[in-house]
Amino acid sequence: MSDEVIKVPLYGIFGDNFIRQVAVEVGEYREVVSGNRTFIEVDSNDLLNVLKMASDRAKNMNKVVPMNNNDQGIYNKILNSLGLSGADPMWKVLSSYKPNNNDFVKDELSPISFLKPDIYEYARLPGKPGGTPARNIIKVSLGYTVLAMAGWVLSRLGSTQLNENEWVGVHAFSSVRTSLQTLIGHLLKVRKGLLPGIKPETALSLWLAINTIKANIVVDNFILEIYVVSDAYGRKSTTLKGGFAVNLSRLITRKELLMPGNESSMDSPYLERLATTALETNSRRAYERDFAIRFTNLVYEYVNGSRRLEDLLYYAYREYVVNMKGSDFFANNPARYYAYRYAEDLTKELGVR
Repeated sequence: MSDEVIKVPLYGIFGDNFIRQVAVEVGEYREVVSGNRTFIEVDSNDLLNVLKMASDRAKNMNKVVPMNNNDQGIYNKILNSLGLSGADPMWKVLSSYKPNNNDFVKDELSPISFLKPDIYEYARLPGKPGGTPARNIIKVSLGYTVLAMAGWVLSRLGSTQLNENEWVGVHAFSSVRTSLQTLIGHLLKVRKGLLPGIKPETALSLWLAINTIKANIVVDNFILEIYVVSDAYGRKSTTLKGGFAVNLSRLITRKELLMPGNESSMDSPYLERLATTALETNSRRAYERDFAIRFTNLVYEYVNGSRRLEDLLYYAYREYVVNMKGSDFFANNPARYYAYRYAEDLTKELGVR
């Protein structure tokens, strides 16, 4: 770390996750306690490189940091402070910002709602602080807000449809430098920022693991902390919908089980198609999704060593035999067809007959 160190204060709010992700991508950083405050120290030159990376990413994103009406007013103050106008896109803000420690001294801005979705959510829960002006007392610095915007870009896995009437944003945080960025870049390229879904977690884990392999990521301890948010718009603030952890480390070491038969050369391996069907809440055929959920659960348990291969193969072949009706099998039962083809490739891969 050079002599040019930027000290970024943390405030004990959700936005700290974005700051920490920026620090992870910087590489070498320190989290220190001074008095009653916690700071993250990063090299200023390396921080500039991460801001440029976030700026380049933002250029290819359809939506960057959704804001409500109040958020937009705060954002305009930041633009004015940086000598920019409302016509300047977010990527330009990130690319032109030159962080200095003076930007982190004054806590003068109300947090844009994406920084405190946890506070809005707690205000609705019995026994939690809320319903009083106390939750509005928090103020943050200009520099914190800009770096958190970069963290938003660097953690955004995409968006997905939660139910028939609701779309949500999905963020992932990782302690492993570069790997998360490689995965997000891959998903932006092949999915354009749209994820098939978030539940069940077993199907999501398989889907993410396959895409991690396809993105040529090989790393230990690849754990993603995933959060689902309802993005701000109009008068609505960003709110937190839930969160969970996905451990991809073991899954990505079992490539031969997730993508048997050299399926890595395919645009969409059979298991990935099944996981996608399991995740899609707007499926027109509920029975297809139900089957995909059951089958991907079996695969997940088998890969992790808690189910036998025989259980998996029996289920795949039974469904194939029961539902096979000549040449219309695939058209009428695509999920069962994918399961049958996956099972066939798996038996060949493992030499089981």
